[in-house]
Amino acid sequence: MEIAPSDFKKFNDLLKIVKINIEDFDEFLSLNPHIYRSIRGHAFEVWFDREMKERNVAITSVGGDNVVDRVINKKTLQLKTTYIKATIAGKMVGYRMHKTHGAEVKPYCYYKKNEFADFLVGLHPTDGVIICPRQYLPTRGEVSKKLDYPECLADPLPFDWNTKWLNRYDLLGVDIKDYPTIVEHSRSETKYFPKLISKIGFTDFDIIHAIIDEKNFRIWFQLIVGTIREFHFYKFAQTHGINLSQPKKLSTRGNQKVDYVLDSGTRIQVKGLTKGMSSDKILGCETQGSHGRVPNRLYQKTDFDFIAIVIDPNTIHVDTAKKLNIITEDYNFVILPISKLHKHPRSKEWGAEYIKSSFLFKADEVEYNRFELLK
Repeated sequence: MEIAPSDFKKFNDLLKIVKINIEDFDEFLSLNPHIYRSIRGHAFEVWFDREMKERNVAITSVGGDNVVDRVINKKTLQLKTTYIKATIAGKMVGYRMHKTHGAEVKPYCYYKKNEFADFLVGLHPTDGVIICPRQYLPTRGEVSKKLDYPECLADPLPFDWNTKWLNRYDLLGVDIKDYPTIVEHSRSETKYFPKLISKIGFTDFDIIHAIIDEKNFRIWFQLIVGTIREFHFYKFAQTHGINLSQPKKLSTRGNQKVDYVLDSGTRIQVKGLTKGMSSDKILGCETQGSHGRVPNRLYQKTDFDFIAIVIDPNTIHVDTAKKLNIITEDYNFVILPISKLHKHPRSKEWGAEYIKSSFLFKADEVEYNRFELLK
């Protein structure tokens, strides 16, 4: 299916904001599972809607924090993509069935059969979709007598690879003979995202519309914009002859606190600015982890060696940028040894040298883009 020029322009305008071309964006997405898993789920919705409409099937989108995603012929559907850890090619297909909203505590995160949509529509890796009525979805008790909350739907929910529920469109009152799949597409449909499509399937149309749909704002603002800062840091480091690697064989704390490691063993933590801490003159970022409680959430001075603070385009005031001879329209980087971060006043009480949870600095009193510090 062709992408409308207005939709492609909307997509390109987003890329301009984060200073990246489509080829690099494809690489970026393909390297970040936490992003492409989310895109995969929304691309499935775009794909399913498209395939139904192309076959003149009336389909209604519900969406939001609702157990129902779509309605066809007054039958409610919940759409699911496969759970990789519970899927074995040729043998089994599995789906995560915990609720995506509300308390993440058993048993409240599980569905009971009467709480679920009329049908599960589960993406099959190669052969179309599994369409199963809720009364036939296996419960935890049916999967194993050892599982607690046996009345709840199994999570993960297992199906045989060649299940009898494969492509059962007839159960929805729909007559479809040419069962669509996510793996059979023309080259013209997959020219922009070859690397990403090799990971998740679908087409350029499905991926672009999953990203630009305003209902899916979390993909862009919470996943892409934040993570792409690390990608830009990685790319800029490469242009300065610096090789960055993913951390391996570090301590448990190190694996949680370190984003990149140099060939020398030097450890780097990458951070973006925190909007609520920043203004024209003062910039700031959180210097703590995103999970856990204080003090475990805080960084220690032994956790890494450098912090790299990524400054988004058009953040630094034009007068400050001119004074410092930097380009505010580009990404800029403040690279500091961890010794420059302020010690937490309760460090002695906690028995280790912890860092304060935030770091503020004057925009015109730091040096930018000093990648030579990492050599």
